[in-house]
Amino acid sequence: MSDPIELFTEAMRSAGLDPADLPTADGTFRRFQDQQDKPGKKNGWYILHGDDLPAGMFGHWSRLPDGQRWQSKPDNTLTPQERNQIRERIEQSRAARDKARDEVRAVCRDKAEKMLAAAHDVSADHAYIVSHGITPYGARQLRNMLLIPVYKRKTLTGLQIVTPEEKKFLTGTEKAGAYLAIKGPGKIVYLVEGWADACKIYELTGATCIVCFDCQNLEAVACEIRAKGPGYDMVLVADNDRLTAGNATGRNSLIDEACKLRESMPDSLTPPRVSGRYQYPVEHPPCFQRIQQGKSADNYT
Repeated sequence: MSDPIELFTEAMRSAGLDPADLPTADGTFRRFQDQQDKPGKKNGWYILHGDDLPAGMFGHWSRLPDGQRWQSKPDNTLTPQERNQIRERIEQSRAARDKARDEVRAVCRDKAEKMLAAAHDVSADHAYIVSHGITPYGARQLRNMLLIPVYKRKTLTGLQIVTPEEKKFLTGTEKAGAYLAIKGPGKIVYLVEGWADACKIYELTGATCIVCFDCQNLEAVACEIRAKGPGYDMVLVADNDRLTAGNATGRNSLIDEACKLRESMPDSLTPPRVSGRYQYPVEHPPCFQRIQQGKSADNYT
């Protein structure tokens, strides 16, 4: 395979995207329908220069928001002139991506505000609330949708939308470093991956619970909390998902992410040890794992 359009398309698919049509190599920013998305949604995007030195970027507003760069020739085969040309094209691509992303995020924020304004208190008989046995802290309801606000530095960036059938983010929601805080007294702060778990932990402890929304966001949220000032006793609430069906690695993704904090915050955080085998039982929350000096995650039990 040597055609740059086919190579570019293959790179997109290798990154988890599935464009419905072949890209156009004209150097302009384009959005596309990803076949994994609902019909009519154009959450995928790309820029492809296709002349004598094909290069570009591609991404997806939800699954690959920062994008991934691509070039037809490896770095070690480029001449100095070609290297400069590639760099200029990537810089142009990033500028176009940032402009488009800002526009998408602005639309998302406006839509999120309107949806929250039209919403009402969550009904006690909502199927998701009943099945999880929780009080819906911080949520609103619009038709059968639970709206979970996502904030970054006190600014609404979007929504997580929860129904009995699925969970998804409103297109354009800025998630990195963003969270929902269910506030309680004191300096103990529980960092929790999911909203339902955070509601349960808050019920049991009364302390502040931070909904990080996924384990990849843990470090960014921890940095945001730490930036508010010293004195917060951050606790990772980790479910032991290494035994979950479909987990081929046998690893615990949330604990693995916590291990990265050893390098980013060595003065205040050390990853915890995994203990317990339970998975989201209503009568007991996931394991409480304190991130503090002296603990380790070297042994997976």
